[in-house]
Amino acid sequence: MDKCTWLIEVASGNPEPDFPEDMVRIIECGAPVTFNQYGSWKCEAGHEHISYDDPARADYEAEQAYLDRFDH
Repeated sequence: MDKCTWLIEVASGNPEPDFPEDMVRIIECGAPVTFNQYGSWKCEAGHEHISYDDPARADYEAEQAYLDRFDH
């Protein structure tokens, strides 16, 4: 089974952090991934990749452009 390789920040659990960096660890997401027939995928945590061959790519790019412009 494929796992998500996106990097995420999680609490480190360090009881006495000296620096802000001591408060988090960076790990791979690790959630199960589901692929479609075009090579696009989405993990159970919500990370996704839309392949350039996927017909849904144009809609995805339009949504991202809208969010970049209007969603602060």
